[in-house]
Amino acid sequence: MAALIAPLLSHSRTLDDRPFDQSTDEPIRAAIPDFEVVLVDGTTERIGGASAYAQEGQMTTFFRTGDDDPIIDAWSERLTSIRTADIKLLRRRDASESSQGT
Repeated sequence: MAALIAPLLSHSRTLDDRPFDQSTDEPIRAAIPDFEVVLVDGTTERIGGASAYAQEGQMTTFFRTGDDDPIIDAWSERLTSIRTADIKLLRRRDASESSQGT
């Protein structure tokens, strides 16, 4: 039985794969980007804390996913949905761009 488990453990991802903050001994996590959505009526919506989006039927839904993981899965949190036909432009803003307001 141990022979079957050992190969699985050797391929699992651990926190040791991530860089650590030396002052806090915590793993460094990438800042979560925002999305800027320009609607056909000219208004602009900022979706803060969203790390991914997907079209779900007639809606585009924005999600917060796990640590540094852009994959939408069962643990992802739905933040908001916008009718896809109302979206004129969708732009991802990294945290550095969002904080500068550019």
